Amino acid sequence: MPGYNDAAIALKAVFKYISDLPSNNAEKNYILVNRKLFRAQFAGLTKGSNKEIFCNFFDRRMNAKQWKSEQVLTEDTEFYSWSMIYDPVKKICLSFTVNGRKLTDVIFDRETLLWAMD
Repeated sequence: MPGYNDAAIALKAVFKYISDLPSNNAEKNYILVNRKLFRAQFAGLTKGSNKEIFCNFFDRRMNAKQWKSEQVLTEDTEFYSWSMIYDPVKKICLSFTVNGRKLTDVIFDRETLLWAMD
């Protein structure tokens, strides 16, 4: 299972990935300009022998009281949200999704939550 240090590395990799998107990418520009609006959750996932980190970013104005211990589902909300999967072995970001395009196979719980960042 990936750990806290993997989550910290994933955070850096995710923002590098976002920064490297084309300059005319609307999602990139919104995320980078409004970076402090987002809270983040990082969950360690294991798919077969592959270890991944699910990175869930959501607007801090959402009424998510248990966000440090429960997954925040962001589909169909008025707030901006985005997510990405980071592969700590290959050191690559995968599956960048924006505004509630749900990753139906990504569900995590208190045991797999590595880090919740305010």
